[in-house]
Amino acid sequence: MASKMMSKIILLLTLLVGLVLASNTNDTTDTTEFFELTARDDGIDLDVFRDKSVRPKNAKPPGFDSYLWSSIATFTDDLTDGKLVQIADDAHKLMRDHWKAEKIDITKQPTVMTALKVGRSVYLASSTKGNPPVVYQRRRGQDGKGDIKKGVPDDLANALTACLNNRGNKEPQHQNEAQCGEVMAIFAWYKKNPGKTIADQSPVIVAWEYKVDPQSNKVTANGIKPPCNSKNYWGCQSLLPKLSIREVKEGTNGESYSKPTELRQQELLGKCGLTCTGTADSRGTTRDEIMKHVDDLCDRMSKDKRGKRFKGLSQEYKNNGGSTVNDVKIYLEEGQSQGIASKDECKKNFQKTIDECDTNTRTQKKGGRIGDGRLVYSWSTHEEEPKVKCQEHDKDNYSHQTRDTFIESIKSYCKDGLKLKPQDQQGENPDQPTVMSTVNLLVRYPESQAGCHTGKDHEVSAEDCERSFLIVVDECDTDTRQEKWGGSRIFDTDDGCFDYSVTGWKGEYVGPALPPPRH
Repeated sequence: MASKMMSKIILLLTLLVGLVLASNTNDTTDTTEFFELTARDDGIDLDVFRDKSVRPKNAKPPGFDSYLWSSIATFTDDLTDGKLVQIADDAHKLMRDHWKAEKIDITKQPTVMTALKVGRSVYLASSTKGNPPVVYQRRRGQDGKGDIKKGVPDDLANALTACLNNRGNKEPQHQNEAQCGEVMAIFAWYKKNPGKTIADQSPVIVAWEYKVDPQSNKVTANGIKPPCNSKNYWGCQSLLPKLSIREVKEGTNGESYSKPTELRQQELLGKCGLTCTGTADSRGTTRDEIMKHVDDLCDRMSKDKRGKRFKGLSQEYKNNGGSTVNDVKIYLEEGQSQGIASKDECKKNFQKTIDECDTNTRTQKKGGRIGDGRLVYSWSTHEEEPKVKCQEHDKDNYSHQTRDTFIESIKSYCKDGLKLKPQDQQGENPDQPTVMSTVNLLVRYPESQAGCHTGKDHEVSAEDCERSFLIVVDECDTDTRQEKWGGSRIFDTDDGCFDYSVTGWKGEYVGPALPPPRH
């Protein structure tokens, strides 16, 4: 009897799970089963960027423009077909986020995001919407005869021409004018790897299509899109075999993947290549802080007396707060013997590495690198061990105390531990005075959080509180235990930066703490 009852319970639970899963099915015409998965929390956030090199220099008539998003993501994982599918889907979602932010009209939105895997790098590229065409000189409707632009890599151009020849010249141009995401991703690989042949790299490709009907606003496609081809026109289905590129099969489900360790962009028609160099472990800095440092270095370059003989410039800049140091550099591109740029041009290039990397924050910028064909503009961050600022021997306002007196006051202040919130100036410890009769103690967020982790609720144990204050006491006036003046030090934690100040106090006042001394 008990076993029959258990069987019924298991059957009922199975039916309930089936109902829940069925209720979450997307209302789309794509019947491919697909699981929504997210990347793990280590590494850099995946993203795609608009390729500005394909845009016309003089947009005439109004609305004459090209729309393409791309990036190159490098991973430590072995990338299965399922992971590649998920990366393509996630990249399409990110592109759609950019459309919303940039208010891109629905008629200008690419429907496909392609992921081309070569080794452990994934070349992401959308299909291209708009004008002028990227690959051909002219569109089919403009009497296009298959003439390919000079900037298109030879192997890609030869493969397109071979497709044309196989059709007996009846249809000279690719079905979609070679504007497909597959073509754009292959184009980017050749631009990034001059002199190499993609057929030797065991490449794998998948295109993810997402379409919305502009009238009903319903999703009409959301899944893997096979390479284009038709009875009357040749397309990517003809192109990919000529480059030995394997396509991922329809119906392949997405799999979870770790975040990329490096993110960059290769512009198709320009020499610019953006690399976002920050990682999850990198120190962050605010946009305002790094722009201030960039302005200084670019100003120095513009005034450099070497002129065209300029070879490079670098400087370390410490943030005003926290322990982050910014390494800002300008140096010659490989193969270049000389180069110089104006201050405005310099700042414009650096600004791309700041605004087009770590795009979801203004306070945790972590670094990037970009080249303009002559110079490379690069910046990164590293952590510097914070130093104690020792209190000056100001007998008019402060006093020295013995080490034992400091320890006694520290133990009294720290006995219940500390609780701090990002908006607080000092710990929540209302029953404990923060100025003893002879020692002034205070823990607070410093005036600047530049280069610090984002502030969060922070708890400090009594032991850690005592240890932090004692570091300050013992690293100042190291030649004595009887005449200690104290000082302050910023401690950098995952919950933000905290300023620990402990100084000898001249007076008998017991109450709220005075602010730490300025140095």
